[in-house]
Amino acid sequence: MSICGTLWKTLKGNKVGKKGVGNVKNGTFIVKYVRICAESCIFASNSNVRIVLTIMISPKKVHYITTFYKGCLQGAGSFACGNMTGMRIVLAMLTFLCTLIIGAQTVTSVERDTVRGSVRISFPVSESRINPEFDGNRRQLDSLNNILNRLTVDTNATVLSMSVHGYGSIDGLYKNNDKLSRERTDSIVAYIMRRSVLPRDLIAASSTAEDWDGFAEYVEKANKEQLPHRDGLLKIIASNRTPDGKEWAIKQMYPTDYRYLVENCLPNLRRAYCQVDYMIVRPVEPEPVVEKVEEFVDTMPTEHVPMPYKVKQTKQFGYFRTNLLLPLLNVGFELPIGNRWSVAADWYYVWFFRSSDHKNCFQIDGLALEGRYWFGKKHASGAENKQYRLLGHSVAAFAMVGRYDLERNYKGHQGTYIMGGVDYLYAMPIFKKKMHLEFSIGVGYLYTKATRYDVFVEGGKGYRDKYFRKKVNYFGPLRASIALVIPIKWTKTITEYR
Repeated sequence: MSICGTLWKTLKGNKVGKKGVGNVKNGTFIVKYVRICAESCIFASNSNVRIVLTIMISPKKVHYITTFYKGCLQGAGSFACGNMTGMRIVLAMLTFLCTLIIGAQTVTSVERDTVRGSVRISFPVSESRINPEFDGNRRQLDSLNNILNRLTVDTNATVLSMSVHGYGSIDGLYKNNDKLSRERTDSIVAYIMRRSVLPRDLIAASSTAEDWDGFAEYVEKANKEQLPHRDGLLKIIASNRTPDGKEWAIKQMYPTDYRYLVENCLPNLRRAYCQVDYMIVRPVEPEPVVEKVEEFVDTMPTEHVPMPYKVKQTKQFGYFRTNLLLPLLNVGFELPIGNRWSVAADWYYVWFFRSSDHKNCFQIDGLALEGRYWFGKKHASGAENKQYRLLGHSVAAFAMVGRYDLERNYKGHQGTYIMGGVDYLYAMPIFKKKMHLEFSIGVGYLYTKATRYDVFVEGGKGYRDKYFRKKVNYFGPLRASIALVIPIKWTKTITEYR
């Protein structure tokens, strides 16, 4: 059947095939879906072309299509009167055009939501390693892990942009802060690469060596009670000095204000930001024509899918230390109790003796115990202050017991001793805080009881003088040390599902 006959039978309300298109009532079709199969054959002198078009249109389109075809057929009949080939060409072109229009209108639409996620990671002074337990970093890292997990699991999520920017505070040399801020940026980028499948070139990494803008903003918002010389500080910040010159001027001219800023402002400048912009694309199904059922299709996963990650766990059991004034002749163990207190034990085994002649001897061994108190706000309780343990100024009470053998030119003294007192100690970090160096000096009371002996033959035995006993009571300086302190750590790798 030609397209003319098919269309006219449709317009007159006749059924076509087993799945008819329905009847015409008042010029409108009452059907759910109508399928029109349009065929046109074009015959030319040198070629034979056959175009077959099949389209699916909804009842809302049927009235317009039939009216459009009726007008086109009437126009085609007038235009190609007596010329059947011309009329077929016109009908084929019109059928193709209608198919394109209706097909374009049936494309499934989508909804696009743009989402922005941002996290802030804080760093201790002179540190670029991510510490999850420092200043609320655990909560920020959990947020970052959720974003990375969503980008990995959700196939409808597309990353638009990702940026990481690290900052350094204004204290210290500018060149060191420039390197430190870049290392902080690299730490965040490395963290993202370990926990996602995102390509490295997608992440825009940048850094600011010293955040003078953030520093100036804090100074402007501070009141006169907090910063009595606020106006002078702002003039120095706005000057043409170099960054190192600005810091030096502030420290020299306003030392009290600078100390306040070191404790309250500079820790907030040691940070890095990670910002992710991504788009969620949700397909929206077309509404049914007859049965109007509103249905929300959620393409997001309903449950969090845990992902395995390799995590290194580090446990610290205390600190090993040794007095460098007596290298390799003493060993000690120091254990922090919270952030404010610590205990320690040291064993000395100074033992110089040549048995071949028994002429000279210098032997001292003993065990020392101490309890120490650390000063300063940085040693207040809290996980964020763990990094300052065993650093800074402190005082301690100590006690020590031991024995000795001191001989010179075949005459010597042997005995035991006991002493106790107090000392002052200052500890500073070295090797990027991987070790400490302690300087201490102590005073107190010493009691000893000695016995004299003599060696009469070279290399022979010593003979005690049973009539000689000497007791000594002494008060004054008792000990001094420059100790190297090394943390004792144990690291293992475990698998966590997040």
